[in-house]
Amino acid sequence: MVEQAAFSELSEDQPSADDRPERPAEITCLRPSRMEIVLMGLNHKTADVALRECLGFTVDEADEALQTFQASPAIGEVVLLSTCNRVELMIATPDPEAAVAAAK
Repeated sequence: MVEQAAFSELSEDQPSADDRPERPAEITCLRPSRMEIVLMGLNHKTADVALRECLGFTVDEADEALQTFQASPAIGEVVLLSTCNRVELMIATPDPEAAVAAAK
């Protein structure tokens, strides 16, 4: 009963469909319509321990790297995976060559 009362109080504060502003008839997409995926990485089969240790990311380093990647106009979206056995970078981009250059 308490949950229902809390929900009804919240829903009363919500604007009704009549009070919402109209959506524009046309919405322009700011991103290119064609994105490509670039995957770069190394693992325990492709690189020795010394190299993996050099390229591994701490949590703070990963946050900093992601902010740097996201600031690049060549990179639309990015995922960074860093474990003790592998490092992978997945990038969605309209320009793969520019994205790889930005990631390096």
